Amino acid sequence: MGFVRLPLLLLLFSSMAFSQQGPSLQPKTYTVAGQVINQLTGAPIPRVLVQISGKAQLTGGEGEFSFPSMPEGRTQVSITKPGFFTPGARTRFSPVPITFMVGADSEKLLLKMVPEAVIVGQVTGTDREPLEGVQLLVLQYTTGPGPKRLVPVSMNAHSDEGGNFRVAGLPQGRYFVAVKAGNVTRSILGAQSAKKNETYPGIVYYPGTQDFAAAQPVDLTPGQKFDVQFELNSVPAYKVAGTLISTAGLKQIFPPNVVDATGQPLFSASSFDAETGHFEFKSLPAGNYRFSLRGTSADDKPVISTRNVTIARATSDLKLPVRAGADIPVIIRTEFSKPQTPGSCTSHTASGIVQSDCSDFPRAHVELLSPDSIQSNYGTDFGPRKESGGLAVRNVPPGKYVVRARATFGGYIQSIRSGQLDLLREELIVPEDGQVFPIEVMVRDDGGSLQVRLRADNPNQTANVVLVPQFGLAAEPQSIGLASSSGQLQTSALAPGNYKLFAFDTASSVVGLGNYEGLEKYAAQAASVTVTANSSTTVLVDLIKEDVQ
Repeated sequence: MGFVRLPLLLLLFSSMAFSQQGPSLQPKTYTVAGQVINQLTGAPIPRVLVQISGKAQLTGGEGEFSFPSMPEGRTQVSITKPGFFTPGARTRFSPVPITFMVGADSEKLLLKMVPEAVIVGQVTGTDREPLEGVQLLVLQYTTGPGPKRLVPVSMNAHSDEGGNFRVAGLPQGRYFVAVKAGNVTRSILGAQSAKKNETYPGIVYYPGTQDFAAAQPVDLTPGQKFDVQFELNSVPAYKVAGTLISTAGLKQIFPPNVVDATGQPLFSASSFDAETGHFEFKSLPAGNYRFSLRGTSADDKPVISTRNVTIARATSDLKLPVRAGADIPVIIRTEFSKPQTPGSCTSHTASGIVQSDCSDFPRAHVELLSPDSIQSNYGTDFGPRKESGGLAVRNVPPGKYVVRARATFGGYIQSIRSGQLDLLREELIVPEDGQVFPIEVMVRDDGGSLQVRLRADNPNQTANVVLVPQFGLAAEPQSIGLASSSGQLQTSALAPGNYKLFAFDTASSVVGLGNYEGLEKYAAQAASVTVTANSSTTVLVDLIKEDVQ
């Protein structure tokens, strides 16, 4: 067996080449270090879970952390600790990540957390007797783009044997607080009182009203403990019976419910006959109520209507019609100056899955939003246009609505009209007879664009930019991305008009997860810009920092 002998010069050259190329193939790494502090006090927070690029550690006694050998480039850090929130988070289980640059110019990170807010209080009844087992409701409007709804934030808290309650883990924000004592009073009050025809109201909103419109909001700040006292007074209770009257050829009707402001049932019918529509509630506290009436149409579509009823006496002949709402035709027109790029859309039909180039889909989606943000919201279908019936917003109950339209395949909404109404600036009224003019939407593709640059000393500084239209009833702020002082953030297809731009240094309490509460506080630091059709405008935005308070 022979040996292969390589020339010494060749071996030396190969060794030198490897030693020169080896380090250049290794990515540059840096140490990412920082501290987590209480945004209110500036005090360090120990034992915070810090996570960066799949690595994790707990902060030390002074809130400090350090991650060596982190690769150069953009990355995100998230921090979590029971009893604290990252600014902007809606729950402590969904921290808002903070984006930053790792590099030679990276500065020490100063990360802030805010302490949770707490609602405490007591529920008492007749003769200031503490009530045990009363359910506490903490309600809040949803935030960010999309229809706003009043939703429960906490439904699991109940008063203890002393009538006391505590609801913790709340981020800053505006809330409504209510108690539901209906189920409790039947077992407790019935045993204590000889007046079997008395009970407590089904729901009471703070500061002591059964009418949500008169409820007082509770504005919580980080670390606040807010005390709420409920003193419930017994009211007469009555037997209420009647008949659901099916209209418009409904295939099926369901038992009625008495619902609260969020649409959740307060009382369900004690008995119901689907054939005759006869229903009965054995004991309803006196008060003003909203009855939810549901059915199924001939084409198997859900029909939901509501009826406000005042209960002030026993009744056996209450007549509640279950009727479908109005079907409002929607006409979408386009004025496109550029060829539209074919897309790829999938729809499900009775014959199977159908693929198309999206030309059979509506160019806009239309929504009707109730201004009180409590009733259901209604919109056009997302699927392909049907040959029969046309596009429409269906089953809309009588009421007042803000109309919003969004372009679905590029372009912007230039106008929304119903007869002589300019629905970008006026509300749509749907009368009892449901007779309204069709909603006409114009979609155009000659929108303007913005080139957003951040004005900051650090070239690696990034900022979350929020765009706020200054026109339209349904116009809402939206986060459009990260801007930096070393590059440009590009937007396109913006409707002509005036806008304000805010640039925050982190995912702050103002912009986290679509939460824009308190945005007006920084209006003086926002940049104003006017977008015109078929134009590109460059705008400089100043960095907005949320200082430790």
